Amino acid sequence: MSGSKALGGGPGGGARRRRTRCRRCQACMRTECGECHFCKDMKKFGGPGRMKQSCLLRQCTANTCGPGRR
Repeated sequence: MSGSKALGGGPGGGARRRRTRCRRCQACMRTECGECHFCKDMKKFGGPGRMKQSCLLRQCTANTCGPGRR
């Protein structure tokens, strides 16, 4: 097994692009709510930290993708 993640190992699947935040929109600028199920999973709010997802209120509204976005 190699160290890099090959996403899209299924038929017809290419490498999936990781979504990044624009860091400028209203959603990116706000703090975590601490109440949604993703926040409750975070270690800083006392959860196990398994999901590794951003707060539902902090999901970027600008819909930007990684480098070389289309």
